[in-house]
This record gives sequence, C-alpha cells and structure tokens, in this order.
Amino acid sequence: MDKNEIVMTLKNHRSTMAKMRSLEGDLNKLLYALVNPDAVMVDKLYEAIKKVVIQYYAARNEVDLVNLWLCLLYDDERFLVSKHLIGGLTWPHVIFEYETRWGKENGRSERTMKRTQAMAIDKIASHLENIYKG
Repeated sequence: MDKNEIVMTLKNHRSTMAKMRSLEGDLNKLLYALVNPDAVMVDKLYEAIKKVVIQYYAARNEVDLVNLWLCLLYDDERFLVSKHLIGGLTWPHVIFEYETRWGKENGRSERTMKRTQAMAIDKIASHLENIYKG
C-alpha cells in the first residue's frame, strides 16, 4: 500500500464506519426475518445474509486497520491525522483544536503540522513495508 492509498483510506474512515453501522442494521433485519421465514424465502435470506456479512467484514477490516495505524502514532501525530484526514477539518480549524487541547503556548504553525502529518503517514507506510517484507 503506497502513501496515497494510506491517505485515501484515512480520509474514507468515517464513511467506512458509517457503512459498517448501516450493514449491522441490515444484518439485524435479515436475521430477524430468518427467525420466522416462509419456506420460499429461506434461500433468498441466506444469500442476502451472506452478501451483507461479506460487505460488513470488508468494512470492519478497514476500520480495524485504520485503528491499528493510529496506535502506531504519537499523540500529536494521531491528533493531526484524526482531525485533518479522518475528520476532514481544514488546517485553520485543526490549529484551533490543537491550541485548545495543548494550549496556545504549545501551538504549532500550519507548516509544522503538515510536516508532522506527513511524517505520520511515512511512519504508517514504513510499518506496512516492514510487515510485508518479513
């Protein structure tokens, strides 16, 4: 996975989580229907459940992957990636949130935050590279 794919996966994290929640609801409805099925519907229900389960676990794997990536990062890196890439906040909003959390005296410039975020993505890419090498 290259750095662009990592960034896109991070940017899609919220929508993937929403998709996963929606699929959970769909699966619950199908399982409820399976409790009192008529004979004709059983095969259709099993196929529908199979399809939803496959989609659910694909989304779940992506969510788990992003959560693991975030565990690799230091607090400030995780904060920037979470707020900017995952949360979709603009840099001025990220700067405000950063200063709110760590205090204005510990604030960082936009350029420094961009560099820190780039280093965080490099860290994730390096970790993935090491995993797939060994």
